[in-house]
Amino acid sequence: MVDAAQPQGRAFALGDLRSMIMRGEIALAGGVLAILAIMLVPLPSVLLDFLLAISITFSILVLVTALLIKKPLEFTAFPAVLLLTTLLRLALNIASTRLILSNGQSGEHAAGEVIAAFAQFVMGGEFVIGVIVFAILVIVNFVVITRGSTRIAEVAARFTLDAMPGKQMAIDADLSAGLINENQARERRKALEDESAFFGAMDGASKFVRGDAIAGLLIVFINIIGGIIIGVVSHGMAFEEAGKTYTLLTVGDGLVTQIPALIISVAAGLLVTKAGIDGGADKALAKQLASYPIVLGVVAACALLMCAFAPGAFADGLKPDPSPATGGLGPDSAATPAPAPPAEPQEIETPSRSDVFNGLDRVRSTVQACAEGRNGVAEVDLTIAANGVVTNALVGGDFGGTPQGSCIARAVRKARFPSFKQDRYRVLFPYVL
Repeated sequence: MVDAAQPQGRAFALGDLRSMIMRGEIALAGGVLAILAIMLVPLPSVLLDFLLAISITFSILVLVTALLIKKPLEFTAFPAVLLLTTLLRLALNIASTRLILSNGQSGEHAAGEVIAAFAQFVMGGEFVIGVIVFAILVIVNFVVITRGSTRIAEVAARFTLDAMPGKQMAIDADLSAGLINENQARERRKALEDESAFFGAMDGASKFVRGDAIAGLLIVFINIIGGIIIGVVSHGMAFEEAGKTYTLLTVGDGLVTQIPALIISVAAGLLVTKAGIDGGADKALAKQLASYPIVLGVVAACALLMCAFAPGAFADGLKPDPSPATGGLGPDSAATPAPAPPAEPQEIETPSRSDVFNGLDRVRSTVQACAEGRNGVAEVDLTIAANGVVTNALVGGDFGGTPQGSCIARAVRKARFPSFKQDRYRVLFPYVL
């Protein structure tokens, strides 16, 4: 009997462990601990790309949910979601900071492909554009959306708490008059408690968004200053090269984290502004904006007047034709045909070997001047963007990690090539000096 009982106890223990793992609260606790571990454990760039994609996708999920719900109380988990998404973004920001500061000297792909894609797509390889876009996003998020959402949540929480005694007395009066039964009264009290707890939690949770925006600004400044110091002191990079490289990576990282933060802020604003809307937001907007046809008529008339009197709106169509027989070109234009437009150059798939050689040969004199009379081979690894501009250049061989190598890298970045169809093109070229 003892031997027969042992397998049953072992099977029960395995099944119990499996059920514990499959429980939602265990998975949530494991996810929170994993987010905290990201702040301490270095992540490979592939895993960082995956987590950044999850962060953006989850923020879109929260926004769409806030749009489609009919009442704010259908999304009472939003304060907890706001805390978890903020914690995830900060953890990913710390992980990307570690990669940027440790591998930034290797170029724009040092912190993964997602940050490099944002740096190229949003900024076009120019860190000044990225700084401006990042500053505008932070201003819109922090000054406009977050401040408005915070104020709405504060007012809603205050008025909800002030109105609670009156609503409870109304429920008791309806119950005493027999208008509702005990179960309906209990449901109304529960809804009233949930409403007050929700808006009170939203009042505090909105502070997370403000703190996230401030932390994002501080992290960007720390990354830029720390990256320049590490690049110049530890890796022998020139100040200009280190500033451009680390600023490009840092602003790309800031954009990747600020865009989900902006989406979550918009979701929070939509959620707290739905307090007085019955039903879905789309139906409420369509019903309320289209309730007065005279308003639509006035707006349509104003739009037509604006189009009619806008400068140059119909300039080409209203010009009189002075000579219909010759197409309006004058009496002497019929004998002189219009010149054919120049043929547009066809864009190539990738630069040819001669294009690469000619582009690099134009900066050879500058490269030789950077060598300062030193002989050797400078192995140049450069990345060319689709517009023919060099976005990244690394120098190895006999000049790798030297001041002469940094000067050669700056000289090679000034080379220009014909535009082509692919996103980028990588070239390995040896300069024999």
